[in-house]
Amino acid sequence: MKKGQKVYRQAEYSYSSTTQDVVTFRKFEDKSQSDVENKVVSNEKSIKWMNFTGNLKIIKEDEETGERLKGVKFSVKGPDKTLDRSYTTDENGEINLENIITGEYKVKEVSNSNYGYTVMVEDSVKVKSTKTVVYEAKNKKQTGNLKIIKQDADSEKNLEGVSFKIKKKDENKYIQVKTGDGWKKDITGIVHVDDMQTVDTENEATIFTTNSDGIIEVRNILKGTYYVEEVSVGDIYFGYEVDDDYITWSYTSTANKDNTGSGKGHIATVEVVARASYNTKEPPKEENRNEIVVFKNKRKYIKLSGYAWEDKRVGGKDNKAGNEKCDVEENTESNKEEDKRLANVLVKLYSWEGKLLGQTITDEKGNYVFGTKSMADINGDGIISIVDVTEITRVISSGETNKYTNGLMDINNDGKIDKADIEKLQNIISLNEELIDVKIEDIYNSKTKKAGYIEFTYNGLNYETVSVNVKEENTNKVAEISSNSQNLVDKSIDGTYLDNRTSFNESWAVIENNKKIDSDGNVDTLDYNHNNYASSLSYPGGVTGYNEQKYPIIVKDNTNNNIFNITARTETNTSEDASCKFFGQNKTMEMILSDKEQYIDTIENINLGVKERAQPDLALTKDIYSAKVTVNGYEHTYMYNQKFVDKDQNEDEFNVDVKFGEKFGNKSFTRAIYPSDVKETQDKDFSVKVVYIITLKNGSGVLYSKINSLVDYFDARYTIEENGAIGTGYENGKIKDEIRYKLDRSYQDAEYRKLIINCDTKINPNESNKNIYVEYTLTRNGVKDILFDKNGNQKTNIEGLENIVEINSYSTYSDKDFTKSYAGIDSNSNPGSTVPGNKDTYEDDTDYAPGLILEVANPREIKGTVFEDNAVDPTEGGTNRERLGNGKFDDGEKTISGVQVGLYKEADFEEIKDEDGKIIDMQLESEAKPVGTTTYGGDNKDSTGKDGTFTIKDFAPGEYRIVYFWGDGKYTIEDYKSTIWTSDNKNEKDGNPNTWYRVNTHIRYSDAKDNYATRLKIDSEDTSIDKMDSMTNIDKMDSKTNSMTFGVELKDDIYNRKTETSGIDKVTFSIENIDFGVIERPRQSIDVTKRAKSMKITLANGQVIADAKIVEKDGKLQLEQQVKGVIYTEPSDKNNPKNGQIKAEIDNELIQGATVEIKYEIKVQNNSEIDYDSKGYYCYGEKGEEIVKIKASGVYDYLDNTMIANDENTEWETKTIVNYNEKVSKPTIMEEYFKYQSSSIDSSGNTEIRVWYEEFKEQYATAIKNWNITEIKEARKKKLADKTILHNANLEGEIAPGDSKQASLTASKILTNTDEIELNKKIAEINSILNPIISEAKTMDKFDAELYLHDQICKIATYYKYTDINQVPDECHSIYGCLVSHQAVCDGLSKTLMIALDKVGIKNIVITGYIKDQAHEWNMVNLDDEWYHVDITSNKSVKNETNNSEEIIHSYFNITTEQIKNSNAIDKEENLPHANSDKYNYYIKKGKYIASGENFVSKLKKILDENENDNLIEFAVDSKVNSVPDKMVYVFQDDEYEKYVDKNASRFNYYNVLNTYILLANK
Repeated sequence: MKKGQKVYRQAEYSYSSTTQDVVTFRKFEDKSQSDVENKVVSNEKSIKWMNFTGNLKIIKEDEETGERLKGVKFSVKGPDKTLDRSYTTDENGEINLENIITGEYKVKEVSNSNYGYTVMVEDSVKVKSTKTVVYEAKNKKQTGNLKIIKQDADSEKNLEGVSFKIKKKDENKYIQVKTGDGWKKDITGIVHVDDMQTVDTENEATIFTTNSDGIIEVRNILKGTYYVEEVSVGDIYFGYEVDDDYITWSYTSTANKDNTGSGKGHIATVEVVARASYNTKEPPKEENRNEIVVFKNKRKYIKLSGYAWEDKRVGGKDNKAGNEKCDVEENTESNKEEDKRLANVLVKLYSWEGKLLGQTITDEKGNYVFGTKSMADINGDGIISIVDVTEITRVISSGETNKYTNGLMDINNDGKIDKADIEKLQNIISLNEELIDVKIEDIYNSKTKKAGYIEFTYNGLNYETVSVNVKEENTNKVAEISSNSQNLVDKSIDGTYLDNRTSFNESWAVIENNKKIDSDGNVDTLDYNHNNYASSLSYPGGVTGYNEQKYPIIVKDNTNNNIFNITARTETNTSEDASCKFFGQNKTMEMILSDKEQYIDTIENINLGVKERAQPDLALTKDIYSAKVTVNGYEHTYMYNQKFVDKDQNEDEFNVDVKFGEKFGNKSFTRAIYPSDVKETQDKDFSVKVVYIITLKNGSGVLYSKINSLVDYFDARYTIEENGAIGTGYENGKIKDEIRYKLDRSYQDAEYRKLIINCDTKINPNESNKNIYVEYTLTRNGVKDILFDKNGNQKTNIEGLENIVEINSYSTYSDKDFTKSYAGIDSNSNPGSTVPGNKDTYEDDTDYAPGLILEVANPREIKGTVFEDNAVDPTEGGTNRERLGNGKFDDGEKTISGVQVGLYKEADFEEIKDEDGKIIDMQLESEAKPVGTTTYGGDNKDSTGKDGTFTIKDFAPGEYRIVYFWGDGKYTIEDYKSTIWTSDNKNEKDGNPNTWYRVNTHIRYSDAKDNYATRLKIDSEDTSIDKMDSMTNIDKMDSKTNSMTFGVELKDDIYNRKTETSGIDKVTFSIENIDFGVIERPRQSIDVTKRAKSMKITLANGQVIADAKIVEKDGKLQLEQQVKGVIYTEPSDKNNPKNGQIKAEIDNELIQGATVEIKYEIKVQNNSEIDYDSKGYYCYGEKGEEIVKIKASGVYDYLDNTMIANDENTEWETKTIVNYNEKVSKPTIMEEYFKYQSSSIDSSGNTEIRVWYEEFKEQYATAIKNWNITEIKEARKKKLADKTILHNANLEGEIAPGDSKQASLTASKILTNTDEIELNKKIAEINSILNPIISEAKTMDKFDAELYLHDQICKIATYYKYTDINQVPDECHSIYGCLVSHQAVCDGLSKTLMIALDKVGIKNIVITGYIKDQAHEWNMVNLDDEWYHVDITSNKSVKNETNNSEEIIHSYFNITTEQIKNSNAIDKEENLPHANSDKYNYYIKKGKYIASGENFVSKLKKILDENENDNLIEFAVDSKVNSVPDKMVYVFQDDEYEKYVDKNASRFNYYNVLNTYILLANK
């Protein structure tokens, strides 16, 4: 100890009273030692002495760390043997000997219980008088550190879970170490040794295991030489063994370059040197503290796994393209379109030398794995047995599966240990399947770079591999190459095949009946199963890969393996430059083994991906193409080839269910022959040549097919030419591009003959179908035998002519040059297997044509309908409208009865000319007779019935016209005409002069026109509206068609002798829709209107108090400007009265002697439909120049006798009733439109004539018949008794449609107060109520006066409720009804308020408008030059349920225009003042308004408090305030306001009107 050195005694801790966690220390200096002389003896020991007797302190500590060591035993011997005994250091590592004699002492360390101190100290110490000598016994710890690193030899990736034992070389015993809690059997990773010992047996030794970092670090191990022995590769990593051939080691010593070593095998020799104590303690101080031994293991084994799947989204019939990836882990039944895992695929593993190492089959999930023998051999006895099953079952049930992470027990290699592994193990045992462990050196030679491969065996006829993809996992890794092939290449359906596939394809070069023939001519027999029009290939020993797989995935019958199965294997290329490397990987074996990112114990995804191979799909159909009938040099060819013309869009005619089904399988065609055509050809040529068309189809979208030959079975009643009857084309009635055929004369059958057609037809995928044409002949005698019996009678049961064809041989190719054979079988046909006539043997490579049945033709016929054409504009009448139809018979149009129809020869017509010799029209000669027979619909024999239809039959070819004779009481020839021919119709007939009946038959044009000569004659006698007296003697109109010419068949070329038509239907010569339409002629209509133009009231003193003018603006009648006291209501169905009215309200005292003058406007308007006086307009709707005009025959006004016509009415002439009756001797227009008249006897016994002016619903002629002139005059006498009759001749001139004439009529009347007593009485009643209210109001300011008047009127009157406005009593519209009768509607209320406001001097007006389409009136009020709306009616709208009364509110009191428009529509708003002020709004003025930003709850409580005695509280809220009801809840939770709350229902009720709220007390 150095002099003056400070010694720190026990530290004292004190805590500041103000600051937490502040620690202060006090330091003390050992003053007692300050005078002691110190002498340094050596670097290791300090000796202190004292004279005479002294003290000895022995301190035991670590030389490097200074750590005091307790329990160390020392021997102390004094001088002259005064002291000789042993002492042990205490807890502080000290031994204190006091008052011992001075002298030299021998101090020797005899034992040290502290681990690692194997070197003892020994020394002499002199004790001096009065001195305490301190002896510091220091020595070094004899321990070091050993670090073991376990690595993969290739990747140098550290390996976890590898176990070692350590043996002390000098003792040749294993060590056992102790840590704080005892002696250890197993230690993982880093350990600090507290003690160690050697053990006699290996089982007692501590096992050291690498941690997750792949290291073991034994810290504080005794120095010495050790054997480090690898004893287990552990359970974490697969593929390693403790095999000296696969293990190397090396060690180095940090900070000691000479301490190194290396070797091969699982045991390494390492020398551990002593390290500084601070590096052996826990934790060590420095990194450079270890002896490091690195063990490197090369992997011995590896697993190979993958799966097989069928890619359902690619391949197939059309070799669909897709991602070619497996998208499922196991199969599901729910989705049949998703990929399917394949079981039962044979998988073989070959070494790099080509030796078979093992084989297996894929399981139900399509998986396989090689290299799991060690996984399945759980007990390690080298045998896979039930013992292993028992052990894995135990592990799973005990939950110990997490202990096994190196693949042990994971039999199926799916990363899990579960029941699936038990099942897999049981299957292995039951199938006696040989499991192998895969040595890497067997499948890969690192020196020669040769690799093994995996080979799959499967059904190559129906499946092929998808493209190889080594870049992704869930893809295919194999291709169809042989073991002799060098490299693997991608393939495509039209590319170069791989060698296995090429040879396989060539073995299926030709397919014939029950056999296949290879490219060398070798034959193999095939078996088929036939059912339901299909033959499917039989696969002996075939096994599917999943439920409902279309084809077997493999055929296990050894005799057929070479026929159906094919192999595909992985690549063997190991070059780094190869895109596809061995086992289908994109890595070399070196890359796999040296992968530092991940440990790869299994080369996975060595997958087989197959897709369904496209198969040839050959089919054919046979149809009758045509039948050419030759009669006396005239040819008519009937075209067929329409067997499937009526098939649905989704039906495929090549499908057996379609072509052999009920719809088409029993189909037959007929060929009708006119009997005369057969019977009258004794000496002339007659023949029928029937051509059949065979259509060949390649249904594959990717394969090229060649049909080598066909076999055709034809009806024995046919004959065929030896040459030229079969070819690939047919034009102009002749076979083209002949092909070879041969009649098989060896075939004997009574009904059929057999023909072999060597067609060699090649069809590309997606190419149009190929046709072959075969022509057979029927002679005249053959036809006669078919149609007639020996006696010449027509047969009733005629058998059709039959014909069957089948594919006899075919080949399939993959290239467009048809050179590369393709193994394929038509999936539903066996060529050459048909038995003619036995439909059960037919397949889709077979077809039979519809039977051809000859029959006798039906008679020719013409059909049509007579109809009434609707006008294009269906409305009744109308200015500037034309009454024209569209010239067509449309659905819903009426048909006409009573029309006679006949067919007449063209030669029976003659021309009709006018005076100038110009032809007007064609007309039948008087003696002409119709041809054939005409029949009519219904029971009518002589004319059309209700349906208007007719049919003409039994006529010979020739030129004709049809004539229609019509006209009756309903369809009069005066009021009706033939409908027009539109320009399309006219052009159609002009462009097809003799065959127009064939054109656009679906458009039902009217095909006949009136005889215009007849029309001129009728119209020349009908120019007056008084039609009853001028009826012509002509009672029928003759309307006719243009000329039409017919050939042998309906659409024959009538100029040439060769015609070709369709023959799919029965022979019919039926001309449809020769229709004829009539239409009402343009209507004539003249209307007279009368309206008031102005009203002026002049007082007796000459003062004009009202001058109102009614003008038309925007289509509405209205006052030109507002006139006080005058209200005008325009004509409207919504108003009462509907005809409108002018109301003027004036004081009673002003009425006497006042004059009212009314000016009327009378207008005569021609509202007739437009008509032109020309043939072009009559027949075709072509407008002419001369328009038909009309004039009124008499215009009269009936003026009430109380009114006087003014002198200014110079156009008007006064007439007496006698003059009137003389001038108007017949019913007027109005009188014609009386619905009916009736007589009744009055109380005096006199007959009373009553007339109803109602809607006219009958023909006017019928109405006129109900009148006689006596009745008319009697009716006029009653009607005109109090009228002045005025006549205006100027209104009776001609007027064109749409034009008018008008005149004015002014009349006046002097007003009197005849009813003064009654009127004064009512006024007195009104004043008795109103005057006190007015007096009170005059004491107030204007706002309060307005409010007072409003509320008083509301209290006095109730609103009269109605359902029909026309039923409301008149007084409810007046002030009398409002104030005296206490009932009013809106106009009564608003007028009363208007008068009351006038009397107190408040400016106001009445406003008209609507509420929900109902006419409505209210007021506008002016206060301080600002206008406000007041709707007194709407302010009476709240119902008080307590007393069943209406409560007065003020929601509509002094509001703005924008506010009123929320509910009311305003008439003529643009003419009214705009209200936009809220100054005198009721709620604002009364302090009952809650503005945005105010405290809602406080303000509402204030309103309630100020009006607490009221049972109705109303207030308004700014529209910007949201959630008002929610805010009201906060108020009514206060019991103070409980009278507004329904406690039983826990709610309050309110009304909301225009952002105003009305609360009714709950009393």
